[in-house]
Amino acid sequence: MKRIFSLLLFTAAFTSGVMAQTTPTDVAYSQALRKMMAVSGGEATYYVAVEQMVDMFSAQMPAESAEFLDSFKAELLNSSIEDLMTMMEPVYQRHLSLADLEGLIAFYESPVGAKFAAVSPLITQEAMAVGQEWGTLIAQKILERLDGKKK
Repeated sequence: MKRIFSLLLFTAAFTSGVMAQTTPTDVAYSQALRKMMAVSGGEATYYVAVEQMVDMFSAQMPAESAEFLDSFKAELLNSSIEDLMTMMEPVYQRHLSLADLEGLIAFYESPVGAKFAAVSPLITQEAMAVGQEWGTLIAQKILERLDGKKK
């Protein structure tokens, strides 16, 4: 029994160690994904989102020092994007091949792709404001409908 347990433990440890190693394909995929995010404007859009989140919290907590919020924002901008990229990589791998990413990179390095990448953060920022307005309208309609049911 002890022997079987030791064998299972060794197998599990060896298998997890082998599975945790990155292959050249994994490294190439990670590099291509990061490049695609950089040239597509996705990375810049994430930066805008982080800045907006921190600004939203700072508006809700005016007693917090500006120095604290500025340093916290800088910390988030340095680490959270990399964390997000690491978390998103398996999602991209399920849907896009390395060749797909390379095709997207080629598109975003073209003139129209570069233009789209440049304006993507602005579009996202404006779209978020439109989305908030749209959400408010829907909430108003729901409340009006519920209020009409009460009468």
